[in-house]
Amino acid sequence: MNHLILSEAYLQQFNADYVKSDIVRSGNPYIDGELHKLFLKTLKQQGLTSILNLGDKPEEGEEYARAEREWAAINCVNYGRIGLEGSNYEPLEKWEEMMDFVQGNEGLMLIHCKYGADRTGIGVTLALYLRHAETLEDAFKEGINPRFNKTKFNMLDHTIYYFLTEVFPKREMDFENWLKEEYDPEVLKKHYDKKVADSSEETRVRVFNQIADEGFLHHTT
Repeated sequence: MNHLILSEAYLQQFNADYVKSDIVRSGNPYIDGELHKLFLKTLKQQGLTSILNLGDKPEEGEEYARAEREWAAINCVNYGRIGLEGSNYEPLEKWEEMMDFVQGNEGLMLIHCKYGADRTGIGVTLALYLRHAETLEDAFKEGINPRFNKTKFNMLDHTIYYFLTEVFPKREMDFENWLKEEYDPEVLKKHYDKKVADSSEETRVRVFNQIADEGFLHHTT
């Protein structure tokens, strides 16, 4: 499959493009509050088998999610909705849900959140890491690609950043095992407050750009 066949218009409208031949990332596939069925139909014609919505919390955005879920059911597309908050550390169950969905669905997957930048990037990272056996660092660099209007870190990013800079270099532990055995939002929050939160906005953006260019393991705060 040629994975460069989405039109430039979709990149402009939905921040959408192929990452791999079996992974598309985007923002919400809606225009003026209406589900953009032509966009989804285009993906379906290209082999879409699943949609992972990482957007609003479960109690928010349900009207949008309902339309998307109904379209998926009619078109035999598996639909998963895992509401994430970039401003908080997610419970372990959310990480496990994401990994289970990514690993449990074959074929072309659309991963999206509201804007297709932050939470979508985490889904893309996990998809590349688990589906394509890329290193977590390489997968993460693609996930935070500034081309998709990603400009700074959130708590989801920091979770992987912490693993890559504080855990893996010392023990070479698998990310999945670390999540199951040692993931602790309180530990992460203390690290964030000490290493990241005290930095100026300008510094955080500079660090983000440096890591996006050079790689996480070449930079520690």
